Amino acid sequence: MRMRMSIISLLIASLLLSLTWTSAAWGPEPLSQYAPLPAALDLAASRNLTAALPQSVEFVAHLGGAALAIAVRAGYAYAGFGPSLAVIDVSDPAHPVQVGVTPFLSGLVWDIAVASDGIAYAAAGASGLLIIDVSDPLHPSVLADLDTPGDARGVATAGDLVYVADAWGGLCVVDVFDPASPVIVGSCPTPGWAMDVAVAADYAYVADLDQGLRIIDASSPEAPSEIGFCDTPGAAYGVALASGGLVCVADYNAGLRVISVSDPALPYEAGSYEPSGHSYGVAVGPDGHVYVAGAAYGLSVVSVTNPAAPVELGWCSTPGEAFNVAVGPGGLVYVADFGGGLRVIDGSNPSHPTESGRYERVGLANRVVWTEVGYAYVAAGSSGLRIVQVSDPASPAEVGSFDTPGTASGLAVTSGGHVCVADEGAGLRIYDVSAPAAPTELGSCPTFGYARGVAVQGNTRMSPTATRASTWLISRTPRRPSVQGGATHRPTRWTLRWPMATPTWRTCTGACV
Repeated sequence: MRMRMSIISLLIASLLLSLTWTSAAWGPEPLSQYAPLPAALDLAASRNLTAALPQSVEFVAHLGGAALAIAVRAGYAYAGFGPSLAVIDVSDPAHPVQVGVTPFLSGLVWDIAVASDGIAYAAAGASGLLIIDVSDPLHPSVLADLDTPGDARGVATAGDLVYVADAWGGLCVVDVFDPASPVIVGSCPTPGWAMDVAVAADYAYVADLDQGLRIIDASSPEAPSEIGFCDTPGAAYGVALASGGLVCVADYNAGLRVISVSDPALPYEAGSYEPSGHSYGVAVGPDGHVYVAGAAYGLSVVSVTNPAAPVELGWCSTPGEAFNVAVGPGGLVYVADFGGGLRVIDGSNPSHPTESGRYERVGLANRVVWTEVGYAYVAAGSSGLRIVQVSDPASPAEVGSFDTPGTASGLAVTSGGHVCVADEGAGLRIYDVSAPAAPTELGSCPTFGYARGVAVQGNTRMSPTATRASTWLISRTPRRPSVQGGATHRPTRWTLRWPMATPTWRTCTGACV
């Protein structure tokens, strides 16, 4: 029994390691100040993950991860969920279904390109390029891995060649004539961090973070060389090709930049559009519309019919942070939504794009609590409360979930079998998990700030809020929780006065209860 509990405890530790990656080392090169990432990554590592484990810790299993990468081909979506590639059947866009998933990979999957021969190429950070056979969607398997000099972040294919945006390693050209034996045949340094790449004819277009768009002559794969560049005001994070000699760049805090590359040696900015939020990913549809993954802003649909004056046609909010985007047939757009999983957006009416389906997994593991009954409860950010069966530690399986109204950041389990979730702006939520496949909400209570954590003690639950660094004590009655009191952790000018039914503000200095 003790051995079993140790294994299950180890599984919980591995869930936290594989899903959050906070405060780990980035790699052999310092992180550029212009290398923005979703806040939840906390500038985390994309290093070889299993190699990072202490020798005394044995990896057991993995489940879920943040959605960072997306590609679509022949009725399937290929999504990078943390350190795994999932194959999702999207033949029914309203009900995407995962049909296969790789084992735990050695790095986070930042980008995916799928070739017509059933081979997927994944940019896996410091683990380089991973080559995965997806010809059998139910059983994707790794054929080969290729270490690259830098940190593989973007990937594009052209015939028997694969182009890798390799961060500080610049652009790498890989011969995959034999997918099981890939070989780097050429490379070209870039002055910034190569984050994404698109290829057309003899040219590779590289989003080079703070060094803008770089244009590489790849007519000789063994000796690619830069022939032109266009600096951008933000940080070039994503790149996509449009018609009419245009290249679209997702430029982080500078939105969408439209670059004319009619003369590759003398590219220039033709126009720009700056939506709210940060622009990470970009894709161009067959109708010429540009789709921008704008982090917390969601998905924007932009017309570049007049390149000098791009216009937003519509937008669709997503619950997580829209990080990457791919366009499929039938006007459907697929968004890798970080903690929000895969979102399927119907863009057939560009003025009113709407979500038609979604596939969520355990995304961000902000907090994991294991119980002796064989379940782990996960506060999964915008994916809410997730319930994972861990009675077999080698095969964890998600069995239930509840989409909380806020962002699940912390949780605690009571002796009575209730789960308390600190749901940021939605306060404290209390759930009955006696039926793990169908958890139900019993009650809720607002907190005066953003609830980021909760603990159970005696007859109260304590929910720390971010805004005033306070701890609010919540009554234990599940269906009618209410604020009972508060204690500040440092001198403040605000606390609460009650009766409970109508709490009102009063001022004080110091710790007030």
